[in-house]
Amino acid sequence: MAEEAAKASNVRLFDVVDEVRYVRGSSYFDVDLAGRRILHIGENAFGRNRTGQILEATHELIHAQRYNNVLRGRGGNFVQAYNDYFLAKPFGSDLYALEEVTTEFLALRRVENYLGGLSPQQRGASIRYVNYWQARFLGNH
Repeated sequence: MAEEAAKASNVRLFDVVDEVRYVRGSSYFDVDLAGRRILHIGENAFGRNRTGQILEATHELIHAQRYNNVLRGRGGNFVQAYNDYFLAKPFGSDLYALEEVTTEFLALRRVENYLGGLSPQQRGASIRYVNYWQARFLGNH
């Protein structure tokens, strides 16, 4: 799943993350106290079809790529990069919502290009996710 997300994103997986972990709950990207970039694939992803799995992993991989851009901009200082990437946009904030919207749209585009198309149901699931975060960003929650 993570390797296919990397293919859809046209990157080498372990250039973007240091480790992939399979965890309970939802998927997410994080950085540990040693600065290791970790892509967490949640068990919920395994209830999806192949396309849904690739979309979910691609979404999180895009977060990893964005973090890496900040990390490069901070000269490799992962403490500064963590503060700038994660702490500057706490969960539920407008900046967090905006990042979720743009990340999901980009994931949708990448996976659609990678697979040569998506079904209306697959597209609809992503659009519902976008609409949820867009409503939060626009203050309609």
